[in-house]
Amino acid sequence: TGVLLVTRKGEVVYMNQSAAEIVAAADSLSIGHDQILRASTSEETGRLREACVHLGGTSNDSDIVALSVERPSMREALKLIFAPLENSQQDPEGNVIIFIADPEKNALPTAEIIARFFGLTPTESRLARVLIGGQRTEEIAVSMGITISSARTYLKRIMEKTGTNRQVDLVRLLLSTPQIICQPQEDTRPR
Repeated sequence: TGVLLVTRKGEVVYMNQSAAEIVAAADSLSIGHDQILRASTSEETGRLREACVHLGGTSNDSDIVALSVERPSMREALKLIFAPLENSQQDPEGNVIIFIADPEKNALPTAEIIARFFGLTPTESRLARVLIGGQRTEEIAVSMGITISSARTYLKRIMEKTGTNRQVDLVRLLLSTPQIICQPQEDTRPR
C-alpha cells in the first residue's frame, strides 16, 4: 500500500516506497515542483484537494474520503483512502494521510505466512494460497497433483483450523492477512 502524508493544501511531506513507485510511474498521480499532489485531470486534482482541505480541518478522526483516480494508461483506477491525522485540527498544516492501492498489484499472502498465522501444514497452506487466486477445488486438485477427494479433505481441515464455514469466508479471512513484500538482499560477500 502506498502511503502519503500531505498538508490540507495537498503538499506532500512524506511518502513511502510504494507511493514513490506509483508517483514515479506517472500514470495518474504526480507531485509538482511545489510538492502539491496532482491527478492526471484537473477534475480529479480538484477532488484530491477537496478531500485534503476537508479532512485537514476536521476533528472527527472517523471521517474518511474514498476516491478512485483514473489512469491515462486505461489500467484499473487507483483506489485512495484519505483520513485525518490525530490532532490535525490543532496543526496549522492540517495533515492528512492517504493510502493508495493499485488493484493490479494486489499482494497476496504467501503460503508460508498463511501457514504461520493459521497453523496449517505446508500442503494445506499451498492449497489455501491457490484458493485465494480464485480456482475451484477441482482445478486446485489438478494443479497440485492430488485427487479431488484429497483437496476437499484439505479444504475441510483448513476451514476447521481457521474457524470458517464457507469458502467465501475463508478467502476473506486469508485476504485480510497482513503482507510484507520482501526483496532478496544482494549478496555482498567476497567470492
